[in-house]
Amino acid sequence: MSHEKGFPEADNSRMHTWLIVKAVAITTMLALVVMACASPSSALPTASPPLPTARVIIRTPTRRATPTVAPLFSSATPRREIPNANPTATPAPATSASDRPLRPASDTPAPIDPPAPSCRPAGWVGHTVQPSDTLYDLAISTNTTIEQLQQANCMDGRTTIYDGETLSIPFEPGSPPTDVPQPTPVQPTAQPTAQPITPPTAQATNTPRPPATNTPNPTLTPTEEPCTAFSCRNGELPPIALGPGGPDDPSFVPCNDPRPEPWVDTIAPAITELGQQRFFFVCDFQEGPASAIVTLSNGSTQTVELLRIVPNPDFPIGKAQGVIDWSALPFHPTGVYTVTVTGGSGALAQRAFVVAPPTDEHILTVPSAGPPGTTFDVYYTNFALNTTPTFDFYGEDAPVVGAKHMLTYRTSWQVAITEPLEGTSERGWGKAQLVSVTRDRPGTYVITYDYLRVYTFLWLR
Repeated sequence: MSHEKGFPEADNSRMHTWLIVKAVAITTMLALVVMACASPSSALPTASPPLPTARVIIRTPTRRATPTVAPLFSSATPRREIPNANPTATPAPATSASDRPLRPASDTPAPIDPPAPSCRPAGWVGHTVQPSDTLYDLAISTNTTIEQLQQANCMDGRTTIYDGETLSIPFEPGSPPTDVPQPTPVQPTAQPTAQPITPPTAQATNTPRPPATNTPNPTLTPTEEPCTAFSCRNGELPPIALGPGGPDDPSFVPCNDPRPEPWVDTIAPAITELGQQRFFFVCDFQEGPASAIVTLSNGSTQTVELLRIVPNPDFPIGKAQGVIDWSALPFHPTGVYTVTVTGGSGALAQRAFVVAPPTDEHILTVPSAGPPGTTFDVYYTNFALNTTPTFDFYGEDAPVVGAKHMLTYRTSWQVAITEPLEGTSERGWGKAQLVSVTRDRPGTYVITYDYLRVYTFLWLR
């Protein structure tokens, strides 16, 4: 009899228990792994929102631009240009937004501190800079120099001034000066570098300037050189060039149409405004002219001189036997005038012409020419009443005739316009004297306003 061999009952029970324990262990391990993956402590960090980026706005104040005024006959640079006060700055190295300090944007430039009290000479006063002020104008109107104003204001060569800035000046323009002390010269510690001053371009306006004396006196531009208004040379304004003939028509040749009877020739049309000059030429007198008069529109008469040469050396005399240099003064009546010339045998020649109210500003010198030592009466006509416009004076260094005239700046002055013109309450005229001395050089000279917008010639011959 045979029997099959098998596991005993006790062994089967142990095996069953071991399988249950193993399954529980595996289940526990899987649960731990799942819990570990889902735990917040092991989650990746969440990126925080970006910080706002700071934007720094830096505004640089800019200077007002000065309009350029071109000369009539020259390509010279416009006068009175102030050097650039805002040179290009080297850009700062870039920084991150977190490194940049936040500043509010502002359109207002940093205030300009007034000069230190130690710079101001005793007795000088503070002046608030106005939009029309320049160092040049302040020096002229206070009888000082640009260098003295720079020294009194510790400007270290600076020529630019700003609206609202406080400057030390001897006295306010328009106030009568007293004994004004001058700043004490400072001895330089090193060789000073001359600061070139390019005057600002004059704007074509009639902006009233501070009142000043009526006499064009060279002391308005203080200088140590013993020179006069005619001989002083000043490089503050650029030179000018004017063609031959000046304001007259160089193509006009007087007495170029011979006639059997004596007559008087002049440039057409025969209309002269108050404040202007006119030449009359005497022609075809058999025995030559002897005398001349001008009859005004109101019936009064003037005796006038018969000249043998034209005051303007560029102007041709042609076949003229004599020249009359006549001026329409600003107080003359307007209307029809007559010039009458009488010859040696009693022959007469007449020419009618019209004197009209001015339509523009005029500068008139009486006489228009004279030898060195002549005193010229200068009339400034049809300028804004109760203003003090500034006039510039130029002279020829090397006199020429019949060619382009090169003139260099001499000096400037102001004239008070106090006399009203007839028929208007807004325009007027003023008068001043310009004195030459015997040592002044003969040549062509020019008085200008608003940089050749208005000008007139005069000659030392």
